[in-house]
This record gives sequence, C-alpha cells and structure tokens, in this order.
Amino acid sequence: MSGTILVTRKGSVVETTEVSSCVDISPRGIAIECSEQFMKDSVLQLHSGDHGPHRLARVCYCIPSGERYRIGLEFIAEPQ
Repeated sequence: MSGTILVTRKGSVVETTEVSSCVDISPRGIAIECSEQFMKDSVLQLHSGDHGPHRLARVCYCIPSGERYRIGLEFIAEPQ
C-alpha cells in the first residue's frame, strides 16, 4: 500500500505535523517512512487528509532508512 500519512506529535510547547509515506498497513499497525525521527514508545496521532478519522499509534521502532526513517507503529485505543 502507498499513500501519504500525516503524523502529529503533541508536545509540551508546540504541536508538529510531519508528512510521511505509508509502507505497509495491517489491522494492528502501520509502517511509515518519515524525515523525522521519533522515540520508541512515543504516542502519535495519524490521519490521511480527509480520508477517515484520526488514529493513535505507539512507536515500536524507528530505524534509519537512507536519508529518512522507517517507523513501525502499533495502533492503540483512544483514551477514555
């Protein structure tokens, strides 16, 4: 699967959004490539423009891939 995924990281001072590319997706998670490095266990908000709701995901791994990073994310439930 390919496509653009917007990744939002909510910080204590500034909320940032990065544009990433979808590499692979499954019911439990997604792999993306992004120019930004994310720390393991960080929680990110994902969305694909106007194509559906936002999803929360936890970073399982983040490894260099050329000039970008390959990031494995596990979908998590919205907090109650």
